[in-house]
Amino acid sequence: DVLLFPGFDELDAIAPFEVFHNATLRGAAFEARYVAAPSTGEIVAAHRSRLNCDAKLGSGPRPDVICSQT
Repeated sequence: DVLLFPGFDELDAIAPFEVFHNATLRGAAFEARYVAAPSTGEIVAAHRSRLNCDAKLGSGPRPDVICSQT
């Protein structure tokens, strides 16, 4: 899971998602998805990019890894 929140830095979210997604395409046994807290929907990033989240943080199966910026 890659955690999004209002004002997130685009590079900090998109780069890990791309790496995980490419690994999945090459046979890795996991799924990359964007998650948000407290709700899903459109999240506006620091430089006004807009991403839609796949799920709410804590929903679905427990992720092996959560990527978030500090």
